[in-house]
Amino acid sequence: MLILSLPYYYAAERSGVLVGSKFSLDPILRMQPSGNGHVGSSPVHKKHHRGHPHLAAVEKRLRDSFRRSYKAAADEAEQLKQDVWSVYQQLRAVVIFVMKRLLFPILQFRDFLRITRYLVTVGWQEGLSAAIVNVLTLNDRTLKDFGRLIERKGNEMFGGYQATDGTKIPLTLIGLLDKRVALQEDTLRLFPSPTPSARPNADVCIMASKIVYEDEAVVRDVIDRVWNSPVQVTEDGRGIKYIEPPKEKFEFLKWFSYARRREGSKGDTVETQAMLIRKGNTIVLAFRGTEPFSAVDWATDFYFPWWEIPALGRVHTGFLQGLGLGFPIDRKHPKRAPPTGAPVATDDAREVEEASRHEDAKLDDFSEYISTCMTRFQAVAERSTLTGTTPAREKFFKDLDDQRAQKKWRFKDNYVLAEKSNKCASRAEKAGEKPGAEKEPREVKNDAPLYWQIRAELLKHIRADPHAHIFITGHSLGGALAALFTGLVAAESDVITQRISALQTFGQPRIGDWTFAWFLHNRLNVPQHRYVRMVYGSDLVPRVPFDSDLFEFKHVGPFHWANSLYHVKNGTFDEQPPLRMLRAHATAVFELFYNTVWQSIAAVLFPQPARRPSESVPQVLARVAALFLPAIGAHSPTNYLNAVRHGMPEGKVKKAPAMVS
Repeated sequence: MLILSLPYYYAAERSGVLVGSKFSLDPILRMQPSGNGHVGSSPVHKKHHRGHPHLAAVEKRLRDSFRRSYKAAADEAEQLKQDVWSVYQQLRAVVIFVMKRLLFPILQFRDFLRITRYLVTVGWQEGLSAAIVNVLTLNDRTLKDFGRLIERKGNEMFGGYQATDGTKIPLTLIGLLDKRVALQEDTLRLFPSPTPSARPNADVCIMASKIVYEDEAVVRDVIDRVWNSPVQVTEDGRGIKYIEPPKEKFEFLKWFSYARRREGSKGDTVETQAMLIRKGNTIVLAFRGTEPFSAVDWATDFYFPWWEIPALGRVHTGFLQGLGLGFPIDRKHPKRAPPTGAPVATDDAREVEEASRHEDAKLDDFSEYISTCMTRFQAVAERSTLTGTTPAREKFFKDLDDQRAQKKWRFKDNYVLAEKSNKCASRAEKAGEKPGAEKEPREVKNDAPLYWQIRAELLKHIRADPHAHIFITGHSLGGALAALFTGLVAAESDVITQRISALQTFGQPRIGDWTFAWFLHNRLNVPQHRYVRMVYGSDLVPRVPFDSDLFEFKHVGPFHWANSLYHVKNGTFDEQPPLRMLRAHATAVFELFYNTVWQSIAAVLFPQPARRPSESVPQVLARVAALFLPAIGAHSPTNYLNAVRHGMPEGKVKKAPAMVS
């Protein structure tokens, strides 16, 4: 600071003005001229001065000159002071920045050790994902406000959804990019097809995965009225056509909107939507994918630590959270949930720690529950290899089955099922029934995880219709939730698994390790291929989380791969082609030309009929934006809908893959 102040003092000395001094011109101005021409202050000189008016004018001019010189010197010093202070502030900002970035972490050695110990304890995956989740959570409100602005302007410019009663309902960004909501004519006639991968089945699944992004009012109107209407708007928008309405109507069954807030957090940590629809004895379960402007959904995608379920494999923890099955992100957090035995500073920290341990305990109990259900397969295999039976062996297996049943029922009674009414409880006591043997099934709790709510709803429809079968579908995050839900159901409920006709996902990320992937493949693709997974071109999402030795996430089983011309290859066990960024950019340029310029030319040259409908203005803008982020732009549901309708095979029964032990 002293060095930086030297120029200022030097300039002040030259100008005759010192900082903090009481320099004044009054002593000089009080001096009077003497008789010999020199300035003096004697009374004689004062008297002589009064008698000479000319000397008074000289004194006035001298006073004005001194004032002007003083003011100019003061202004120069003040300007120099401001310049020096500005330079000092800039240097100070640089020093502070360097200290914060380089020296401060070293000085805060205790915090550095605590964070290092946290990363060693929980692993790099949880540490990295927790940091990403915290950044996304901090920007949640900003992202939502920006999304509302974009969607509001989009609905004002391009119009929202007009219901059959004339009501206008705003659409999300996904709906604005592609306003198609009607099914194809063949789909209305042929759905459901006995072949799981048939085009009518895929058309219903991709359209359900697309409209589930919208508001519940839009979904109800589309399913109850548009899909059942004899009047359908053509895809190219040139008019309407009349078709024979299907004999079996589509029916909207239930809308699931699951949001949960973790103890100690300010906002929701899970926002998951799903819906159930039905046509005849066919039930379709669709999960909503990642909303573009929802930081909560992005946090669910990026929270990728493993959660191990014995006998089933390791799965993506964020997707478990999406189904409402525990929130282990706060466990052993260095600031919010200290390890056992560590000092706790405040009551809020104690509440967060207790809530975190409670959530971990629930997820541990769920893992044990799934493992208990899985052991029945091993028990059946072991008993089939035994020859002959003895009373002791029968008693052993009976006691073992009773123990497993008790464990399963204890978990459901603690976390899933609602309290039994007094009337039902007294009736069970009089009948001497064992736990879990009630003739009247109990309802699930109102705050039960989404997994159990959907499972209970499916069981209700299965009990009501012995011929009911289920299609499960989703796009992006919705595809991951659909696959994980199916895997968990296949592990713990044979009743629902036997009724699953197909699991169809579009742009689904990886959800588990090799063990879980092979389990899902063996349960769904033997003896018939029921797991249909579609990947479009250079879409990035199906290629994450990575399958390297560091991440160890895996896809397994056949999948459908669609190229930029919407030609679909059907059924291969190889992983999807690697993503080449240069090829992805070239593909985005080709898609922009092919879907906008060429389709407009083809609509004029070959009007009977056009190969595909011309793209709307939002779709063209989205393809232009995809030139900069081609791997993200390829993930749009529009590409998957076009691939299904213009490249999906009709569906043939393929030879069943070999069973893998």
